[in-house]
Amino acid sequence: MCRSIRLNPRYYGCYKILQKVGVIAYRLLLLTNSKIHHVFHVSLLKKSMTNEVVISITLPKINDYGLVKVHPQAILDKKITKKGNKVATMVLIQWSNLFKEDTTWKELDELIKQFSTFNVNYKG
Repeated sequence: MCRSIRLNPRYYGCYKILQKVGVIAYRLLLLTNSKIHHVFHVSLLKKSMTNEVVISITLPKINDYGLVKVHPQAILDKKITKKGNKVATMVLIQWSNLFKEDTTWKELDELIKQFSTFNVNYKG
C-alpha cells in the first residue's frame, strides 16, 4: 500500500478574530483574495497557546482537493516512547509549506518509510 505524502493540516495558522457571529461562530480576518469563507464554527478554531501575537498573512498552498503537499524539512526534537510492548523513536517534524505551529510528532520508522530520501540525522 502506497501512502500519500500529502497531509491535511488541522490548523492553518493564527488569524485575528473580527467578531463573534451568533452563539458558536467567529468571523476571522483573512486576505481579501482568500478562496475560503471567513466565518468558522468554534469547533474548527484553536486558541493560540503562545504569548507572542503573530497573525498569519498568508494561507498555505493547497490543491483542488484541499490538501497541502508537504515533506519534512527538519527534525526539531527526538524522544523515546513505549508503544505496546515495543519502544519507538518519535521525532518532531517541521514540514515544508506549513507554519511553524504545525510541527508534529511522527514515528521515525514511519518517516523513513514514507520519505526515504529525507536525511533523518538529528543534531540536538
